[in-house]
Amino acid sequence: MPFPATHLFYDPAERIEYSKVTDMTLKAGTNTTLRLLCGLILLAASGSMTASAQTADSAPGCTPSKHGYVCDKAVFHRLLRHSQSIAIDVSPRDRIAHKQLAELIDALGKSTVEGPADLTFALAPPDPDGVNIGPADQDLAILRVYGPEVDGKRGNLLWAETFRGQPDLRWPAVVHALILQFQAEFAKR
Repeated sequence: MPFPATHLFYDPAERIEYSKVTDMTLKAGTNTTLRLLCGLILLAASGSMTASAQTADSAPGCTPSKHGYVCDKAVFHRLLRHSQSIAIDVSPRDRIAHKQLAELIDALGKSTVEGPADLTFALAPPDPDGVNIGPADQDLAILRVYGPEVDGKRGNLLWAETFRGQPDLRWPAVVHALILQFQAEFAKR
């Protein structure tokens, strides 16, 4: 039986009128388009709700990355400018680091306090990561700056300043170099 190309759609299993196929495709396409449109609207609404919840609930801070931390310099600089008191968190035996941090805080025009403060400067050598091989620079000290305490717990990490150098440097020299690096970045202008 010959196949009329203008009015029929040929399917080896059966013959269907072309107009019926077009109607089914149009209806299926409309339903699919409608579903897709509704899904996109719901996705956009949930995304905007999530974004507004993040901006309302999340405090400024650093996020860990592969090579340390990613911090927002502008936000930290603004918080540093508006802070009045800074606490120092170093090892009790590390009087040199405590003295140098106290001098840094004084140079920034802030007051050093014991206990709760607007910011906390914590200075420590990084965690050891194995055997040192070769003369490559390594992380020697990290100055972490935390926000105010919340419910007796340390606040959010706001800034992390890392000093890299040769592993044979003595600790007082490392602390001094790290503080100079921090001052170059955030000293009063």
